[in-house]
Amino acid sequence: VSRGMAHLHHAIRTPTAASGGDMSVGGVGGNPSAVAPSSSLPSPKQQQDHVNSLGGYIVFPQDMEMIPPYVYFLMRQVEPCLFTEADRFVARSKGPVGYPGFQCRHCNGHAGLGKYFPVSSKSLSTNSTSQNIHAHLLKCRKCPDAVKDRLVQLKIEKSRAPRLEPGWRKVF
Repeated sequence: VSRGMAHLHHAIRTPTAASGGDMSVGGVGGNPSAVAPSSSLPSPKQQQDHVNSLGGYIVFPQDMEMIPPYVYFLMRQVEPCLFTEADRFVARSKGPVGYPGFQCRHCNGHAGLGKYFPVSSKSLSTNSTSQNIHAHLLKCRKCPDAVKDRLVQLKIEKSRAPRLEPGWRKVF
């Protein structure tokens, strides 16, 4: 498992009564009350240190063996981030400040769009998360046209490629 995905997987506290969604800002919202209490999260400094240690990515070249090219390229377009008070206004979420997530690297989640805060590893691995990121990138004014074109091309190729074993997202 990549350092970045492992970071998000381990940093996300699976709530006891989680319904599995995510706290997408500018995407499809999940159950904000299912977020773990802030007392179970590492300190803000520890969280920021983790984010900084990832070097701005959540997938790495060694992950290319485990995931389709489309998903790899898509996830290279986001960077780790932490939930802030400003995100609370946009998302109308009750998530704790410092909660780990990821955002569009092109607009840095400007105006709260293109930020995602999965509440469990299950919600991180759903197809809807990829679809939300893809939709944001195609609309993002700061995302280069070459990136948008490549995403569309890779998605078409993905639909023609042989399917991976069921559960590959969860394993990753």
